[in-house]
Amino acid sequence: KPPWNAPDEPPKGQSVAVLPFASLSESNDDQYIADGIAEEIINRLTAVKELRVVARTSSFAFRDPEQTVDAIAQKLRVSHVVEGSVQLQEENIRVTVQLIDAGSGYHLWSKKFDRPFSDVFAIQDNIAASVASAIDSQIAESTRAETGRHLTDNTRAYAHFLKGRALLHKRLELKGQGIDASIATFRAATRADPEFAHAWAGLSKALWLRSASNEHQQEEDLASSAALTALELDPGNAGARAVLGAIDWRKGSFERAKANFELALQQPVVDTDVRLWAGILMDSVGYTDRAYALYEEADRLDPLNPSVNTFLSKSLVMRGEPEKAARQLSGQMGHEWQDLNRGKIALITGQY
Repeated sequence: KPPWNAPDEPPKGQSVAVLPFASLSESNDDQYIADGIAEEIINRLTAVKELRVVARTSSFAFRDPEQTVDAIAQKLRVSHVVEGSVQLQEENIRVTVQLIDAGSGYHLWSKKFDRPFSDVFAIQDNIAASVASAIDSQIAESTRAETGRHLTDNTRAYAHFLKGRALLHKRLELKGQGIDASIATFRAATRADPEFAHAWAGLSKALWLRSASNEHQQEEDLASSAALTALELDPGNAGARAVLGAIDWRKGSFERAKANFELALQQPVVDTDVRLWAGILMDSVGYTDRAYALYEEADRLDPLNPSVNTFLSKSLVMRGEPEKAARQLSGQMGHEWQDLNRGKIALITGQY
């Protein structure tokens, strides 16, 4: 079938990966705060159209890395790397961050913030604007224009949101318990701030994923309701749009699913799931060229994401490019669907 839409051209020039920030707090439970701050800096930098920003799954693969910054940058295909640490002390927070030129290894910018936790939003804005300015002063203005749009002014709701998102990211590692805990934590965030759109969107995604695993109609309805609440508060919320698209897709309403994914893909966010889910939808109804373009775009943003590699390699096999599919899977972590694709590649190329 003809392509759905021509994909956007990948940004050329400067690129950056924000590695997971180290937690220096006494409690190990505070790691989600450090992760959340790093992820929010990723989201703020994503708003800069002139800058390619690596998604969370790939950049966070280098937690406590033994590899050099240069080696990490080569694997993530970026020109710059951001490292940092976070330490919580009662009601205060200390954030230390540095921007490194991957080619030379030089520190282009570094700063330490010692402030009350209530200033965490201003700290994230300052870091994103400073990083963009240090990389290229010409793109600093567009960064400043996009920062300052806070998710919530309620720090308690924000802490719940960061923990809920961290639990959702760990859903495969924690199995069902991760999704259950994330749902409870997102609900705590929405109770603390009922107008916190991102918390409603996170709740909708967690409910949808749980409903998809047990096919429970009531949870699907709750997921839809939470997504609609998020969109009432923030019409441009890509995550909520993607959940509605996924629900429409499962109900067999392709046109409505397509419309929701179209709107989600227009938003400047590094949300790999939006592109991946849209690609799977396109594949399922025969728009294979569009699906392939979406998988490739997801791969540019998130080159170490195992789900992206699985579906991109499958698409390459179906397109008659088994050698390229094999290269795509080379060096990737073992995964049952990736093993299935490796088997298909071996079969096609006569390696019985």
